Amino acid sequence: MAVDYDVVIVGGGIQGAGIAQACVAGGYTCLVLEKTAVAAGTSRASSKLIHGGLRYLASAEISLVRECLKERQWLIENAATLVKPMRFYIPLYKGNQYPRWQLMAGLGLYAVLSGLTRYSRFKRIPKEKWDEFKTLKMSGLVGLFQYWDAVTDDQLLTESVMRSAQSLGAELLCPAEFVSAQKNAYDYHVTYRHNGEEKQLTTNMLVNVAGPWVNEVQSAVTPALYTIPVELVQGTHLVLEGQLFSDKVMYLEHPDDQRVVFVTPWYGNTLIGTTERPLSSPADIAVTDEETDYLLTLWAYYFGGDAPKVLECMAGSRVLPASSKSVFKKSREAQILVGKLSVAVYGGKLTGFRAVSKKVVSEVALQLGAREPKADVDKLKLT
Repeated sequence: MAVDYDVVIVGGGIQGAGIAQACVAGGYTCLVLEKTAVAAGTSRASSKLIHGGLRYLASAEISLVRECLKERQWLIENAATLVKPMRFYIPLYKGNQYPRWQLMAGLGLYAVLSGLTRYSRFKRIPKEKWDEFKTLKMSGLVGLFQYWDAVTDDQLLTESVMRSAQSLGAELLCPAEFVSAQKNAYDYHVTYRHNGEEKQLTTNMLVNVAGPWVNEVQSAVTPALYTIPVELVQGTHLVLEGQLFSDKVMYLEHPDDQRVVFVTPWYGNTLIGTTERPLSSPADIAVTDEETDYLLTLWAYYFGGDAPKVLECMAGSRVLPASSKSVFKKSREAQILVGKLSVAVYGGKLTGFRAVSKKVVSEVALQLGAREPKADVDKLKLT
């Protein structure tokens, strides 16, 4: 019996856009259901970084860092108007979490994992050049190091990937809210809400990339699909008036708990973040006074004086595996839960969206069979 689509994707963030692009490139008909707007959630409230995750080396996530560094290089080359390489600087102070030798070892491993390309280089900034950083706290500074990563406008990147998917034939319904699905032997009957009216469609395969709502979507299927226990963690960023540096990202340890916070140039202003606050529900996402104070405390510690005016606050939610580990030590690698004619993606990084998409489409091909490809996603440019 014919169905409306080979694949229906629930969620229009970066993961949903990437999976839609990979699906239609692979020859599958595809529909994305997004309840608010493309990149409306965490995909526009990230740290705006395209990076391997230098700090993830401390928790031994070697494969994740290697994969994301590979994706970083692809995005620099194929999304050149959206992804910009930038110098990142790590000031080392007396009493920092990692001593000089450990920081150097981490930067060396990061370079090796990135394939020894132009953007794998790192160096120590000699003391006579520290004047370029005169706004930075100098008391207790014992070293300054520079390495490469990249920055992006996360919302524009997500929208670009979705446009690419649509140009190949993917369909997008937005706003359209997934309501429920009935699993049958060979397909799903999906109910969704669009323009205030409940409607139905059929699909061979259901892909759930609903971010912090992933388990709610899994549970709205009859019979209910398996779920993974997760913890939701809110990350908040502030946009501060004025530009501290035009071409530098600062990688800083917070003085209170030694968490890493980035200070990044952002459209002529400065982006600072992120925080980590436990969430009981995605409905609770909201910037708190405590988070604002936390970020402004870091600003005052490293740059002194009164903080610039806060122009914007943004908060998103990360989906992390439930465990007894601290938030910092929980894995950032996407978990892909496969069922019969279903896939659910838990977590994942902005940088690694293409790698996740390829894994999901491999599972689609395994369950639905191969199709005649329309395009090679590795050769698609993003603008």
